[in-house]
Amino acid sequence: VILLYMNAKNRREFHIQNRAVIILTGVLLGTLSAFLGIGGGPVNVAVLCLLFSMELKSAAAGSMILILFSQVSKLVTVLFSGSMPPGLEASMFLYMLPAAAAGSMLGTVLSRKAGKKLLQLSYNSILVFVIGTCLYNIWHTAGG
Repeated sequence: VILLYMNAKNRREFHIQNRAVIILTGVLLGTLSAFLGIGGGPVNVAVLCLLFSMELKSAAAGSMILILFSQVSKLVTVLFSGSMPPGLEASMFLYMLPAAAAGSMLGTVLSRKAGKKLLQLSYNSILVFVIGTCLYNIWHTAGG
């Protein structure tokens, strides 16, 4: 649905400025991304485009900020509760966090240089990859 919406020529958009709706949207997107553990990127981008009439670049930047806060709070909760998921050690973060920061900086540079069409192609490619991965997991889990 997100792939279809984001590629629709005359897609419906709102320009919501009501603070209560903005706060509720942040709470719902943060809850969804932390609850599902998916980060929420594609969903965040689509919701930001739909509700706030954002362009793809602005929505992607907004999504990164939402993900940062929701995942940092999830990380703090995991670290302080001592409920580290099996196979994941806290020492891994010493390597992953600087690498993620470097990747984010590289992504920001690439995003600034990329045109609208390349950004849309990249977004669509990632969505198709996520859809394919989900379909594979469903098939594989179902015993296929």
